[in-house]
Amino acid sequence: MDRIIDYVSVRDNCKVRPETLSRKDFPGMSLQEYWDYWGNELYRQWSYKGRKYEANFSKLGFTVDYFLADETGFLVFSEIYRSEEAKILNGDLSVRCIMHPTFNVCKFSDQRLDEVKRANLSLYGRWTPTPHFKQQVRANRNRTDGIIEIEGNDGITDCMFFFDSQTGALVGAEPFPWAD
Repeated sequence: MDRIIDYVSVRDNCKVRPETLSRKDFPGMSLQEYWDYWGNELYRQWSYKGRKYEANFSKLGFTVDYFLADETGFLVFSEIYRSEEAKILNGDLSVRCIMHPTFNVCKFSDQRLDEVKRANLSLYGRWTPTPHFKQQVRANRNRTDGIIEIEGNDGITDCMFFFDSQTGALVGAEPFPWAD
């Protein structure tokens, strides 16, 4: 798989920030000083397969975006907290795969499902479990095995979903320690 190179954030104060930089690289600055120094992002710019690209992900309809650890693309969500899908985009912004959270991946028993259903009946007497992703992607930059960890809810409890970053296949899920 081809890699993205020269990936930078172009700012409104004419600065160009390499995506490899983080606030940790500026230990003497407060958070406010850091943001004042860099300004607001206008768009991202990179090269992929010998061609230059630039994009403002929010204008493309993505509220949240992450540069993949293997530098082959981007993980994007349309919503911050309740995204019904996540996409992996290649370096040319074509869709590599779409991932969907799955109901009851934590394999709760029928008895537990009945308890949750009773506890979550709406005013209209319906239980509407809606699996969704949240904004957080855990350990994305630290993993080297091609697995993306996405925090979410499987319609019953908070959990961590594990997806293959090349195919989008769900390879596992586990409840958070505080989940029941």
